[in-house]
Amino acid sequence: MPEPSPQPDVTLRLRSSGGIELYVRIAGKTFRRCLKSVISDGPMREDRFAVVQGRLAANGMIDEAGLAYASKPRIEG
Repeated sequence: MPEPSPQPDVTLRLRSSGGIELYVRIAGKTFRRCLKSVISDGPMREDRFAVVQGRLAANGMIDEAGLAYASKPRIEG
């Protein structure tokens, strides 16, 4: 059985509402898994969001980042 081909890292550029730019390095496999979740969920809605978490490094780079796609919890009451 052939080994799967390696998936290159993905670098995202994010800009805060205050104009701060950060670059996020995410493992290719992690990025593609999250993207697959977004696509299978259908159009983006207000109750969905993506979370980036990692280690802040020099020059505005977030290394060793994770990426998750989730729903906002519903508050009943």
